[in-house]
Amino acid sequence: MSMWQVVLILAVVLPPTIVLVQGRRYDKINRKERIVKLSKAYIASIFVELLLFIISGVLGFFDYVGRFSGISGTLILFGPALLPIIASTILLAYYSEKETMNRKTLLLGFVLLLAIVFGTIFLFMATEGITNFVIFIIYSMGVAEVFSKIVKKVGKGEVLTGELSEEIREICRRYGVKIKNIHVLKDDKPYALVSGFGGKDVYVTEGLLEKLDKDEVIAVIAHELGHVKKKHLFKSSIIPIVAVTLAIIPMNLDLPVWVVISTVLLSIALIIYDFTVLRLKNEYEADEFAAKIAGKEHIISALKKLAEINEIPKDTPRWFDVMHSHPSIKKRIKRLEEMV
Repeated sequence: MSMWQVVLILAVVLPPTIVLVQGRRYDKINRKERIVKLSKAYIASIFVELLLFIISGVLGFFDYVGRFSGISGTLILFGPALLPIIASTILLAYYSEKETMNRKTLLLGFVLLLAIVFGTIFLFMATEGITNFVIFIIYSMGVAEVFSKIVKKVGKGEVLTGELSEEIREICRRYGVKIKNIHVLKDDKPYALVSGFGGKDVYVTEGLLEKLDKDEVIAVIAHELGHVKKKHLFKSSIIPIVAVTLAIIPMNLDLPVWVVISTVLLSIALIIYDFTVLRLKNEYEADEFAAKIAGKEHIISALKKLAEINEIPKDTPRWFDVMHSHPSIKKRIKRLEEMV
């Protein structure tokens, strides 16, 4: 076995092992501390993976990949890079949500991530030019809708009815928010989310309806409606599509090297902007929408209760906020309190 093969095996095995070991190490501590420590371990595992992957490439892996062409070459190149990241992500999710996540959900998440990542690679290698962009949009729409159906199926979701449903429907009519349905998931953990391409399916849990008062529930749902109104999920879906298209299409065309490098750098900049600025901004906008509809005192009290019940750290560093696509509870409350 050559040196590059040894290093490549380490690149695949070490990252998920780091998260697994740390997950077991911090298994008994409270969730607030656990998710911060596990998030640090996850970031460290990604850096380790990327470093070892590059070293293996320099030692001979990239030359080996050069023997192959088309989809097989792409899969051989990206497989060892992406598999450990996917495995580490699933382990992070499991140990962060160990109290509520079962192994069936864990396995389903792993399979879904594999299908999304390698399906994307296959599509871009099997098509060329503007076809990449069009097919990837259709593919992304399909993935988003399938994910929404899985959420409903796993959570045994039923359509929300009664007085609360009518109030939410009235809010939607008054503020021009278009949704399909509001579903109640059988989950004791209090939370809400929107899913589907463009975010037209709204989900709340039984735990949310039971553990928060009515005004707080409306405020939390209004936050999700804010995402729909502002088209946040649509924007978050389109930016990666544009970024990946910008990175790959020029590589298949006879263009000057400086043009190819420029488009790749632009695509990287778009992804960085999406995760470090736009997604955090989206949460602030959804909070402001909820405050406008339900009153800022109700969304603030809801945030405090959710943080306490779900053991979410209230004051977190920016790297943690970026990684989890949400500003800290402390920052969100401060911003709401400063609203006129």
